[in-house]
This record gives sequence, C-alpha cells and structure tokens, in this order.
Amino acid sequence: MELHGLPAGGQQGLFHLGQVGLGDQNVHIGKEPTLSGRQTGGHIRRPLEQYDFLGKLKFYMTGSLFVDKAHSMYLQTALTTGVLSLAAILVLFVMYAVLSLKVLWDEDFTEFLPAAGLACFAAFCGYAIAGLFNDSTITVAPVFWVLLGMGTGINVMLGKKRTGEVAGK
Repeated sequence: MELHGLPAGGQQGLFHLGQVGLGDQNVHIGKEPTLSGRQTGGHIRRPLEQYDFLGKLKFYMTGSLFVDKAHSMYLQTALTTGVLSLAAILVLFVMYAVLSLKVLWDEDFTEFLPAAGLACFAAFCGYAIAGLFNDSTITVAPVFWVLLGMGTGINVMLGKKRTGEVAGK
C-alpha cells in the first residue's frame, strides 16, 4: 500500500531511521549546490514528507508531529547559510581542536587555566558531536560560542605561558 508516493511505514530516500531519514530528505531538497544558502529558516522549498505515521509513532511517540527542519547542525548550516559557511565553521572547529590538543596534551591540570581549558574543550567536543544528530538551537548555541571563545583565549594564554611570553603584552 502506498500513500502519496511513499511506501507504507517508511520515508522516501536512502535511510529510514528517524532523524537520518529527515536528513536524507533535506539532502534531496538541497541537491542543487549553493554557496550562499537559501536563508535562515527558509531552506525547505517543499514540505518534508509527513505521511510516515508509523515512523513518527516509533521514533517520536506521536503520529501528529509536524517535522519541518534538518536535524543536523552541519546540514542546517549548509542548507541555510551555504557550503562556504559550513566550510568556514569546519575549519574553525578543526583549528580549535588541534590547538587545544597541542596546548593541553602535556598539562597536569593542577591549576585553574588548564582545567578550565580542558572543560571548554570537552564542552566543544560534546556540542560538535551532538551537532551530527541535532540542529543548532537558540537556547544552547550562545553558550557554545562563548565557551569556544573562552577556550580559544585560554589556549592562547597557556601557549604564551609555555613559551615564556607574558599574557597581555
């Protein structure tokens, strides 16, 4: 039995598991490459398939939920602000991770700054990994960006301390 072109009990696309299926639909929506994105909150030109009542019951515990956005921070970034924006964020994330690992690798974490730097790095890792399966929200994102900035500042201070420079000069 098919409903509006969809097989019964499954979403159209390559993947059929909850949020992955939604990402699959968003990838199909965003097939044409775009450098500048579509606009924040406006990346869906056609509505996502809403006929998978069995899948919604299984993964969301309700069949009446209206699903209308990507469930990946990275996919959301690529679709709304463009591939260049996604590339810039990924470069920033990789640079912060590499700097953090270099600076924090040989620390003993008995002082405040190394411990705070490690806490910021752990929070960054958690958010970056969770971003694979969750979209960015206005309630959590500001805290993440503040912690990323603090972590970068702490890494710079620890790097200067290690090389013998005085912080702030």
